[in-house]
Amino acid sequence: MMILQISAQKVKSFEPSNEMFIKQLTTFMSASKKEGKRFVEKDFAPVFNESLVYEQQQIIIKTCNDMLENKHLAYPAFSDYLLSIVAYPESGESMQTFMDYHQVLVKLLGKKRKKKEVNPFLKNVKTLFEDRIFYSASAVEWKFGPGDYKFVYEEDLQILFPEGDLICYSKGDSTRILETGGVYDIFKERWFGEKGKVTWARADFDPATTFASFDDYEVRIKGSSFIIDSVLFYNEYFERPLIGQLNEKVLANRSGDKASYPKFESYNKRLEIKNLFYNIP
Repeated sequence: MMILQISAQKVKSFEPSNEMFIKQLTTFMSASKKEGKRFVEKDFAPVFNESLVYEQQQIIIKTCNDMLENKHLAYPAFSDYLLSIVAYPESGESMQTFMDYHQVLVKLLGKKRKKKEVNPFLKNVKTLFEDRIFYSASAVEWKFGPGDYKFVYEEDLQILFPEGDLICYSKGDSTRILETGGVYDIFKERWFGEKGKVTWARADFDPATTFASFDDYEVRIKGSSFIIDSVLFYNEYFERPLIGQLNEKVLANRSGDKASYPKFESYNKRLEIKNLFYNIP
């Protein structure tokens, strides 16, 4: 394995010529995995040559040289980066998004102590361009849409999502925070939301009459559950909304009368509702 990685690094730099760049990139990627040659020639090269303008092509070549200089390997770093480029034209994202992406990536590549953070960022962008998924692991995925987003790297590396729905997929089920916006901190793997709404539609309650709304909240993205304090719970049983805590968790095949989440716990312990799983003792 070590021999393959060393041989892949024999390409010392990529030439600014498009034709030479593709040839060198093919050599670089195929030295680690034989399927690298097919990927570059069949998937990457057509997008690079036909779907991007000259300015974008030169930015990509420069970025590859920066990655090479920082000794990033063909897999996973280059692979995820190239896949993000392949996904970009079909994503419908603007030229500005492309520029913001590379501005952040170049800044990240320039911080030697942040080298280990490059791979997660590239994976985030790849899945974001492919299917608007900004976090993906074996047990959980988080997606945002519709709506625009922006890459920002000041003190922290973040993706800003102004307005849309935050969706968590896990165990064959999903949950949504509707009408929300916020910031995903890539290094901290946390979502900082500004507002939102969760309904009980998964339990077959009318989303127009049974829901919880809230202001600022925070979610640990590595998991598929969250707790939000000081929410307002609306339901036809009450003339006024109740204030309390929302507890949401994605469980496998739990919908309709089998659904046990989301749960709401009122701060007013004197209230009681029977035959509903809102946790109001």
